[in-house]
Amino acid sequence: MLLQEKKYYDIIVNLGLSKSPKSIEYGVNYLFQGIDFKDKRVLDIGGGTGKYSFYAFVKGAKEIINLEPFSEGSNKKMLE
Repeated sequence: MLLQEKKYYDIIVNLGLSKSPKSIEYGVNYLFQGIDFKDKRVLDIGGGTGKYSFYAFVKGAKEIINLEPFSEGSNKKMLE
C-alpha cells in the first residue's frame, strides 16, 4: 500500500465517512478492482462527499468532476 493511500484511508475515517481504514480499503478495492485511474478523466455523478473522487485522485486521475445536485440547492422534495 502506498503512503498516499494510507493517508487517504485515515482521512476518510477521521471525517467519519468510514468506520475503519480496512473498511474503506475493502470498499474501494471491491468497487474499483481492475480500474487504472492513472492519467484518466473521472466523472463522479452523485458523488456526495467526494470520497471516491478523492480516491481516484490518490490513484493518479488527472481530472475529476464530482456532480452532486443536492449540494447546489436542490433537495429530495424537488424530485417528488
